[in-house]
Amino acid sequence: MGDPGQPSSLVLTPFQLPSDVADSYSVSPVEPPTSALPVRTREGAAALEVLHVTEALGHGGAEQNLLTFLRHLPPERFRHHLAWMYDDDRLLDQFRPHVASLIPLRCGRKLGMLPGVARLARWIRLNQPDVVHTQLTRAMVLARSASGASRVPVVSSWQSAAYEERALADYGNSRWRRNLVRMLDRQSGRFDRHFIAVSQHVAQHYASQVGVGADRISVVYNAVDPYRYAPVAVEELAKTRSELGLDGISPVLLTVGRLVPGKAQVESVRALAGVRAKFPNARLLIAGSGPLHDELAAEARHLGLEGAVHLLGSRSDMPALYQICDLFVFPTHYEGLSVALLEALSNGMPAAVSGIPQNREIAEHLPSVKFFEVRDVQDQVAATLSVLSRLTAARTEAAAATEDLRRRFDPTLLAAQFGSVLENAAAAL
Repeated sequence: MGDPGQPSSLVLTPFQLPSDVADSYSVSPVEPPTSALPVRTREGAAALEVLHVTEALGHGGAEQNLLTFLRHLPPERFRHHLAWMYDDDRLLDQFRPHVASLIPLRCGRKLGMLPGVARLARWIRLNQPDVVHTQLTRAMVLARSASGASRVPVVSSWQSAAYEERALADYGNSRWRRNLVRMLDRQSGRFDRHFIAVSQHVAQHYASQVGVGADRISVVYNAVDPYRYAPVAVEELAKTRSELGLDGISPVLLTVGRLVPGKAQVESVRALAGVRAKFPNARLLIAGSGPLHDELAAEARHLGLEGAVHLLGSRSDMPALYQICDLFVFPTHYEGLSVALLEALSNGMPAAVSGIPQNREIAEHLPSVKFFEVRDVQDQVAATLSVLSRLTAARTEAAAATEDLRRRFDPTLLAAQFGSVLENAAAAL
C-alpha cells in the first residue's frame, strides 16, 4: 500500500463524451431550474433510474456539485432518487424539484449506520434502480452494503484525497482509525462497477490507496453552475456591502468552506494580522458553518481582530459576496477539487491559495493566483500582500481568465460526462 501522502504514477486520459450522448444535453441555463421534475422517456425507452446516496444535504462542495449535475442531466434520460444519512438537509428544497423520491435514512453515528443499511436495502429491493451512485466514505460503505444482495451496479464518486497525511484531522488524528476506514473502503468497493474522481490528483491517490485500476476510473471535474457567477445588480451589491459594514474602499478578503480543521480558516485569521500591518483596514469574511465557529471567533478576539473578521455562517448570496470582495484566500490543507475556488475564479476574483496539487490543477496557469506553502502563515501573508500590491492588474488578469474557466468547468459538459458513466455502468455486463 502506498504512502498516504503520495499519489501513484497513474495518468488518466481526459474523459471523452460520445457525440450521440452529447446531443441529448441542452445549453446551461443562467438560472437554476425551479419546476418539478417531469417523468419522461427517451426514444420509447424508460429513463435510467438512478439512486444517489450521500451523507447529508448540507452546503458542502460534494452536495453542491451533485445538485448541479442533477439540474443539468436531461430528465428524458435520467430519473433520480436521493437518499441521505444524517439530519443536515439544508439543501433539501433545492434538490426536491429534481428527484422523484426522497429517502431520509436517519442514521445515527457509529452503529446507527446499520438501520440505515436495512432501510436502503429494502428500498432498493422494492424499487430496483438501474444504478446506485454514491459519494463520501460513510455513504459509499452504506450504499455498497445495501446494494450487494440486489446486485445493482454501484458507481462511487471520490470527492477528496481522503487518506493523505494532511487529512488525518478528519480521523481524530488517529492513523489507526484512518487505516481502518481505508480497509473498509477498499474491501466494500471491490465490486463497484466504476469510480469517478473529481480531479487527476484524487484519481491517482485512490488508485494507490484502495487498489483500483485505471480502467475502472473516470475523472469528471466538479462544475460551476452559471447562476453562481451571474452578475448581481449594483443595488444589491451596495445593500450587501452596507449590511456587512464595508466601505467599498478598504481591501476585503473572502474565504469559503466548512469550519473544520482541514479548511484551516484559523490560518487566514492569523495571516490577517500580518496583512493589516500594510493594509490597516483590511477585512476578512469567512462564509461557512461548522464546529470551529467559536474557536475562530476566540482567535479573532485574541489577536484584536474582532471588528475585522466576519463569521458569516452559511450564505445564500454567494455570488454577491464573490463580487464585492477583492481577494479570495484559501488556506485549505486538502481538497478533492474545490467548488468554492472554482466559483471565486469564475467570478473574476484574484486569489491567494495553498499550493496543494488539487488547487494547482485548477489554477497553476493563472497569473492572478498566488500560491503559498500549506500551513505557513507567513507565506500566506506574503502571497496575500503580493496580490493586493498589484490588485488592479490582478483583477484584469482574473477577469480575462473567466471565459476559459467557465468553459472548462461548464455543468452541461460535465453533467454529460457524469451521466455517460452512469449509463455505461448500468449497461455493462
